[in-house]
Amino acid sequence: SAKIIRQRDLEILSEHSTSSERDALPNADGVEGNWVVHRFPIFDARRRCFIGGIAFDVTSEKQKEEQLRDKSELLELILNNIGDPVIAVDQTGALLLFNPAAIKLHGLDNARGKYGLFMPDKVTRYAQADLPLARAIRGEEVRDLELFVRTPYHAEGITVSASAQPLKDKDGKVRGSAAVLRDITQRKQSEEALTAARD
Repeated sequence: SAKIIRQRDLEILSEHSTSSERDALPNADGVEGNWVVHRFPIFDARRRCFIGGIAFDVTSEKQKEEQLRDKSELLELILNNIGDPVIAVDQTGALLLFNPAAIKLHGLDNARGKYGLFMPDKVTRYAQADLPLARAIRGEEVRDLELFVRTPYHAEGITVSASAQPLKDKDGKVRGSAAVLRDITQRKQSEEALTAARD
């Protein structure tokens, strides 16, 4: 408000200080925008103090920030409502994002003993380099790779179908990878029961 601006001006005149604030101010057309305003003292030859200032219109930057925030919120909403686990990592394999469905897979890299990611035989562990996200980081697209997963949440194990692909920037450089895991346990159990009945 005008009162606050006046107070800032008086502080600069009395204390010879500087200030930088982001204010909502009208532009030449009377439309309110976002401005970064820098104020500072200026002295004439008689050491009289005046206020100098420079302002930058950052309305477009503010709008971009809001758009980015809206997109981030939308992405979070989408991820939270996807029933299948979704996981993304950067090019070093560090976790970038995951949805609630993927939380049950958290910590598998450090799991020992009966927990981990296994081949369909449910005994042989997958080598780290052969896992879908690792393969996708190397530029490979993985489709419907079968994994047997044991976690503290699924001690008996579940079977998932994993698909992963590289995350590439506009220049085609791989920046990470993303995977979607679909629970196919019920289907596998039905197939195994059918096979057993035929035998």
